[in-house]
Amino acid sequence: GDPALTFSSFGLYCNGRLVAGDFGSITGRIYTSYSGYYDENNAGTVQMIHTAHYLRDNGYAFWNLGMPLSYKSRLGAPTLSLEKFIPLWRKHVCQTPLPTLDYERMPAEYR
Repeated sequence: GDPALTFSSFGLYCNGRLVAGDFGSITGRIYTSYSGYYDENNAGTVQMIHTAHYLRDNGYAFWNLGMPLSYKSRLGAPTLSLEKFIPLWRKHVCQTPLPTLDYERMPAEYR
């Protein structure tokens, strides 16, 4: 019932068929991924790249990918300690996404 929390999904279609997707929630300027899937080789990677571009271009601060997994690291996702993650969360959780806002640039020590 929290109006600041909405659920969302992203999908990648090929010839009218859903081949990859992700679902999660939006809170403030943060998209949190719950789960993703793919049905064709590399479709999940393509879907993630398009999702990242959408979030960046529409004023989201960052994409919370959840637990660290090797494919996320290969795509460049940093693993943050709670001490680093919580201040970022608090900074952006009550903000509204706007296309004019910058994506959160991760400091070098986070990468």
